Amino acid sequence: PGQSAYAAANAALDALAEARRARGRPAVSIAWGPWAGEGLGASSVDRLAREGLGAIERSVAPELLDRAAGARGSIAVFPLDAARWTAAAPGRASEPFLAGLVAGRVAAPADGVDLATRWAAADPDLRLGLATDYLRSVLASVAGAPASAVDVERPILRLGFDSMMALQARNRVQTELGVALTVRDLLGGASIAELAPRLAGASPAPDRPAAPTPVATSRDRFEPFPLTETQEAYWVGRTELYELGGVGCHIYFEWGGDGLDPERLERAWRRVIERHDMLRAVFEPSGRQRVLAAVEPYRMEIDDLRDLPPDEVEGKLLERREAMSHRVYPSDRWPLFGVAAARLPGDRTRVFLGFDLLLGDVYSRQVLLTDWKRFYDDPDDRPEPVDAFFRDYCISLSERESRLEYREALARWRRRLPDLPAGPELPLARSPASIGRPRFRRLARRLDAPAWSRFVDRAASLGVTPSALLLAAFARVVAAWSRTPRFAIVLTVFDRPPGAPALEGVVGDFTRLVYHEVDARERTTFAEWAGRIAARLLVDLEDSEVSAVRVLREMAQER
Repeated sequence: PGQSAYAAANAALDALAEARRARGRPAVSIAWGPWAGEGLGASSVDRLAREGLGAIERSVAPELLDRAAGARGSIAVFPLDAARWTAAAPGRASEPFLAGLVAGRVAAPADGVDLATRWAAADPDLRLGLATDYLRSVLASVAGAPASAVDVERPILRLGFDSMMALQARNRVQTELGVALTVRDLLGGASIAELAPRLAGASPAPDRPAAPTPVATSRDRFEPFPLTETQEAYWVGRTELYELGGVGCHIYFEWGGDGLDPERLERAWRRVIERHDMLRAVFEPSGRQRVLAAVEPYRMEIDDLRDLPPDEVEGKLLERREAMSHRVYPSDRWPLFGVAAARLPGDRTRVFLGFDLLLGDVYSRQVLLTDWKRFYDDPDDRPEPVDAFFRDYCISLSERESRLEYREALARWRRRLPDLPAGPELPLARSPASIGRPRFRRLARRLDAPAWSRFVDRAASLGVTPSALLLAAFARVVAAWSRTPRFAIVLTVFDRPPGAPALEGVVGDFTRLVYHEVDARERTTFAEWAGRIAARLLVDLEDSEVSAVRVLREMAQER
């Protein structure tokens, strides 16, 4: 009573920290317990102490702040006598957050004990509440929603979760708890309340070590390091060793605005280059990549079209688009991106950006644009440096093949190899070998909000995710044209590892390719077809620890 304004202020700070993290910026929100002789809680220190909640002494504040600042998310810091606390009010033990405190699930970041160990040591009587609370927090985090918005009684599939989100949640549970949970468990129609007892009764598997988590280090930061398997595919594909090769995997886009200052944009972009290592990366002929410690100041090409007639303006913009939209950047020379601007009549500016995906995935593009806007809006902004490196992630991948999950998934793929289909055999207007330098064009269709809402509802009525229903439609069209009814489609998923939130603000190619089998030999209704596609997708995602690149290599060796 009487502290509603204080509670509202705390909630606002929590929301601010969450907003910063959503933009890839580091943030931690710390809820401090009562201070000895200080603040609003001073008059209640004795009463709280009798109930087990101690006061923080000023002498230990620096140490506590150092430890708390190394955490992620929203945390609470206070001395607690767990036995006295629950004895004073027994109902506290069943409240999910406080139960986690009592069971030891929440611990100081410096205690060196991982979550799986604390989970195994938790009181069995509290496990169900912990499991419910934990699953709810994981799914809320993956969905980017508050935990209060996640209904524990509703099937997870009906909460709007798709297969990619379920994959992220599964990976987090396996990494943090060492407990096996499948994508099918999450999307098979169960709710959090139905999954929680299973999770509560599980113990971390002793032979399933957690996935390697990159450790941020500046040691050897500018030494060469290996490519990911996806980067290797991009790197080889840009050569002319294969049909339809000789092109880069590249994104290009334009946007415009009133009053944009190109020179200021240029200065802000230089700050982005300085902040993100992979914008200074080059790829060596040996098949390794390296970050340059320093590069020359980047110069944007700026076209001044303000005094030209409209038809000439359009012609110049088309020339710029033609020059940048299909550029293949030499991978062994910096930079592997291009930025330009055009001053237009009426104080408007058009900005052009081309970006080789060897440097980063589509999510990385958003990280770059967010930072670019930040430095443009406030040239004096000095954010904390990015405290993780793509290099460390790439090196950590070498440990993946030694993990039991990887070996089991690889064994299952190898058993499927003799009968595994290749890509679809589509009718061709001409031989790919006769095409000197191919140009690819993206075909897109945007659904308005009401149409998409109806689509999502239809997916839910069929018991599949929206992404699975889109895949089913795409596969159905491909099957109609393919000479072979069985074929494979390669899908893309993001592979930023759980347990490493610092990587959310890192530019790099974290994509992983998934080999998905399609079998159209039987005639079915579209509803039946969608169900079959969704079921196969869940199987293929379970084994996506082994990428499609590795599967294709295994196929080549087998055949």
